[in-house]
Amino acid sequence: WPLQVGLSAAFAALTGGLVFATMQVRPSQLWPLPILSTVIALSGTIPQIVVNEQNKHTGAQSFITQLMLTLGSLARVFTTFSEMNDPIVLVSFALSVIVQGALLAQIVYYWGNTKKVLRRERKKSV
Repeated sequence: WPLQVGLSAAFAALTGGLVFATMQVRPSQLWPLPILSTVIALSGTIPQIVVNEQNKHTGAQSFITQLMLTLGSLARVFTTFSEMNDPIVLVSFALSVIVQGALLAQIVYYWGNTKKVLRRERKKSV
């Protein structure tokens, strides 16, 4: 319990510090933030793609959820393309579509293997 409180306090302090630091920076200097956001998002998704490939199944990943994530990212690409003139944000959302689409493709491709693995795990737990 004390560890959770400490981690929560550290996260709140870090977030507050970042917000304060962002307020001190001119808007023309904020362009790296979308890149940082993209790196953080990809650092969670790309390892999942690799693990799925190694396991030859996708575990409990939901097709519907992944489909919505992919379509949402695609909508962001179209919205950014039509309403903004920001290539950094556009590339960021395009990369998101690619990795989300890769996860969606893996769910479809490994559908049969995933069902077998989940059935086997269910039998073990009973």
